[in-house]
Amino acid sequence: MRDFIQIQLEDIGDVSQVECATFSQVWSPSYFRAALAAPNVLCVGSVEEGELGAYALGFIDAQCFSLSSIAVAPRLWRRGHGEALLRYALAQAVGRGCASARLEVRASNSPALSLYHKVGFTSCQRLVKYYDNPLEDGLELVFDLG
Repeated sequence: MRDFIQIQLEDIGDVSQVECATFSQVWSPSYFRAALAAPNVLCVGSVEEGELGAYALGFIDAQCFSLSSIAVAPRLWRRGHGEALLRYALAQAVGRGCASARLEVRASNSPALSLYHKVGFTSCQRLVKYYDNPLEDGLELVFDLG
């Protein structure tokens, strides 16, 4: 059974573990501490069997939720955790007055693109040489939450 939580400072170690297991470029624990201190942050997680298995971090600016990162621990891949957490985060954003959402994703990240399109995001623009390690294009996706 999975539960959703609001990520707190004491969860940063677990968030970092999920981050490091998922991405080639990772944010440091100090980045997460600073992000959680921001008044416009929305950071939620999914807990299964007492362990953080996924997190989503984003920021609200005016009425737009900008998803900065979403990660699911590899042990939970292909089990619906990413979709459930993304839908939960978007619902939280709506509850905080957001009318739209946006994100960037590696152009080669087919599983993520499939998830985002399934949920309702559409491609807005190509971001040439946006990512490092490896160098590649990104895509900006948008979603009307109204």
